[in-house]
Amino acid sequence: MLQKVTNLSNTLNFKSPRICVLFTSNALNGGFLSKPREVPSSFGVGKGCSLSSNTWRKQGVIRCSATDSSVNSIRKASVIFLGTPEVAASSLETIIEASRQQDSGFEVTAVVSQPGKPRGRGKKKVAMPTPVAEMAAKCGFPPEKILTPFKAREEDFLEEMAKLAPDLCITAAYGNMLPTAFLNIPRYGTLNIHPSLLPKFRGAAPVQRAVEAGVEETGVSVAYTVLACDAGPVLAQRRVAPGDDIQAPELLEQLFTQGTELLLERIDSVMDEAAIGSATPQDETAVVHAAKVAKEEGVLDFKLPAKTLHNKVHSLSPSHILCHLS
Repeated sequence: MLQKVTNLSNTLNFKSPRICVLFTSNALNGGFLSKPREVPSSFGVGKGCSLSSNTWRKQGVIRCSATDSSVNSIRKASVIFLGTPEVAASSLETIIEASRQQDSGFEVTAVVSQPGKPRGRGKKKVAMPTPVAEMAAKCGFPPEKILTPFKAREEDFLEEMAKLAPDLCITAAYGNMLPTAFLNIPRYGTLNIHPSLLPKFRGAAPVQRAVEAGVEETGVSVAYTVLACDAGPVLAQRRVAPGDDIQAPELLEQLFTQGTELLLERIDSVMDEAAIGSATPQDETAVVHAAKVAKEEGVLDFKLPAKTLHNKVHSLSPSHILCHLS
């Protein structure tokens, strides 16, 4: 390949081109770069050339320019982020920051969140945006790129997603079930940051249930989304020892922070399809469900062992806790 490139550069007689992109025969049809690296001067293609270390299903993309400022001359992968609460907003901010680095192979092109909940009294109630929607606006996304459907199965929403044609979707505590029509849209699927070691604690309250159970080890999973809840193949996991005194909100924040880092470490492999073969199917015989916390669970019965009460208090928010002395 290198000899072919050298011969081609000599034939075309490059003289300090402003921007030139060369593709080998198996790098046609719109490949893009991920984490470009400098091509040695022995390549004979001029200063400022770079060769892809990761390409999107194609190989051998070479970019030449007079300066290094041409790093963004190749199309980046399109990523759409879906999330709702504060922990997801922090994940979004980290992902956007990573996408705006010069050597990033992807960009966040739109953000999806649940509709804002009305706040205020009487007729003065106003729908306030979710933390994720607020973060998207703060990061410069225009209103038309911040989508807030009530349900992910809405026709208008699915049509808009199809127009955006994302290469990858990322979810973090989005809170809406994703139908097959949605899951079929992103080219490389949908990845979810889930704060448990799947298949343990699938469901709406994985952190609360782990703390309530007093587990010595938990963690975070980055898994592909399938139609069944939290049941997709696991791309990566990171284990965490929560300790006896950590409370669920603090642990939740830690796990989403680590999960976001883990996802960003693996995102290049997702774009060149290496990740699909390395993802591990979940063991259905080891599933532990994590049901949503109900208000009545906050009633404390002091006839229970001290350790049980300790774990329950640490697993619930203060607003859930009530005393039951009978």
